[in-house]
Amino acid sequence: MIIDANIYLGNWAFRRVTGGNADEIIRMMDNFSIEKALVSSMNGVMYRNCQEANIELLEGIGNTSERLVTFAVINPAYAGWRDDVTDCFDEFGFQGAKIHPGFHGYRISDESVQPFFRYCAENNIPISYSARMEEGIEHWALRGLENPTGREID
Repeated sequence: MIIDANIYLGNWAFRRVTGGNADEIIRMMDNFSIEKALVSSMNGVMYRNCQEANIELLEGIGNTSERLVTFAVINPAYAGWRDDVTDCFDEFGFQGAKIHPGFHGYRISDESVQPFFRYCAENNIPISYSARMEEGIEHWALRGLENPTGREID
């Protein structure tokens, strides 16, 4: 069985991407004999509070949930992360969490995000870690915001 562990539903902030919706993702999976994919919301990468993007993901996958395994985008630096995780796993049925430290402005070694990691470990929630998304972002709206926290990013 082939499983793709890095699929996003939605478009990148600056352009449309191939496979931005569930039907396109399933077609691409069929072309490459991929049986399942761990899918997250691309919008969640850009949202500070990712919960709206997680809800959009559920709406976007429709009846493809047997092949698309939902991973909630969670920002453990966001004050409401625990409510988001509880809703995603207890209410919405997500199968894992995806984190984006570079875009959400924290390091995985920061003490402030350790409660998130402990919570996931205690509740058997798998975590997918996105070390980087796209190099050399030059969009006019993000100039000077490459590292908005001023801290070194893993």
